[in-house]
Amino acid sequence: MSDLPDFEPIDHTADAGFRVRGDTLPELFRNAARCLFEALGETAGVTAAESHAVELAAEEHAALLRAWLSEILYLSYVRKLVLSDSEILEV
Repeated sequence: MSDLPDFEPIDHTADAGFRVRGDTLPELFRNAARCLFEALGETAGVTAAESHAVELAAEEHAALLRAWLSEILYLSYVRKLVLSDSEILEV
């Protein structure tokens, strides 16, 4: 990818807005997950302790990205997990 950052804050009418980049869909989804947890301030000192498989389906990429971010946010709140990294096997 170019010298542009994987994600960056942007002006948005919501509480926060970010522009996320990736050369491939899996890279975009991974960077979006990193952005989410960094924006929440929950990544400092986090190390991988366990893994969880997530399988989702959607009609279009935008809907799949929303489902992905919703699912990992759910895991964060309900199971008290913080995402330290992700491996996207297929989009």
